[in-house]
Amino acid sequence: MDKFSMFSLLEKASWIWVGTIHEDLHNDYADFRYDFSLAVRPKSAPFYITADQCYMLYLNGRYVCRGPARGFQNKWAFDEVDLVSYLRQGHNWISVRVYNAGVGTFQYIHQKAAGLICTGLAGRHEIISNGSWIGRRSPAYRKDTARLSLQLNFLEWFDAREDDQSWIYSKRKPSGWDRLVVKPFGRMPWHTLEPRGIPNLSNSVLIYSKIVSRGYGPCGADYKSGNNPAATWYREQKKVEWVPLGGRAADIAIPASGKRKLRAVILDMGRPTIGTLLIETFGVEGGEIIDFFFCEVLNKDLGPVILNPEEVGSRMAMSLRLILGGETTRHESFQMRAPLRGDYRPKYNPPTSFSPEVARDRLSPASQRLFY
Repeated sequence: MDKFSMFSLLEKASWIWVGTIHEDLHNDYADFRYDFSLAVRPKSAPFYITADQCYMLYLNGRYVCRGPARGFQNKWAFDEVDLVSYLRQGHNWISVRVYNAGVGTFQYIHQKAAGLICTGLAGRHEIISNGSWIGRRSPAYRKDTARLSLQLNFLEWFDAREDDQSWIYSKRKPSGWDRLVVKPFGRMPWHTLEPRGIPNLSNSVLIYSKIVSRGYGPCGADYKSGNNPAATWYREQKKVEWVPLGGRAADIAIPASGKRKLRAVILDMGRPTIGTLLIETFGVEGGEIIDFFFCEVLNKDLGPVILNPEEVGSRMAMSLRLILGGETTRHESFQMRAPLRGDYRPKYNPPTSFSPEVARDRLSPASQRLFY
């Protein structure tokens, strides 16, 4: 599609958000969905999308891409993708997850506004972000969490009892979602849009290669109430006994931890990588807690090297928390991590099986693996 046609489509689209676009934002996750039908599958389907601060795009339950590239709102970047391989004859649905920190970081300047805008063609069908979409603020994310570091966003704390993410994967259109605020293309602070200036990141699924060790110990007093699992884990792991292990990490069975006890498992990716986490759990009751920590160095006892986030200069807290839903939980995290090694710590749970993967491998930095 030529540049004139592309911007003609973009100018038809609107910025959409749940609530007021200019409002008091803080660690906000929003979900958007658009359902439509195609008489035939088209031969091409150019699609343009961006969000402030960032988004993850799915079509018919399949992950497509994330973005945008970093930039400034007066010329905010958008992404172009061909959706034809994801489309089907008949019913289709687009699902978009959007995040806005509500604060400035070392990689983002917050302009006190959040929104999603997208447009495209699926044959003769125009896909345009407007009032025909539905959305909601995610009910599953805790808002008052600690920062990943002084330079980054807030850590993720997701309760799968509040959202099983079926709105992404299911054909059934969600009900009870909110009407959207709709604002025109070109509104401040997004004066205009420009194509991303660098290629988008890769999109492959990697499996953790091996189990390194297991640990067992008591939970900290604030393991449920505190807003920084990394700080709690720093204190807890001093009392954890580690046992070296081997074997495949594709499927892990975790014995019951017991009340106010934890079991920890360290998995090795086998290569440096950056990505988001895919997790599936089976045979759970709901309400069990799994904390995820990411590190590059292990101690001699094969326990993780974790710095105290309450004392180190940048307050690093590279972690996320997942509270499990019912019998089966399927979840994909939003924020990207560098999980060379993953330290997974279930707390007070019945026997559980889970399959950890790193999804959407973003890049392979040229760095040396470290062992102690």
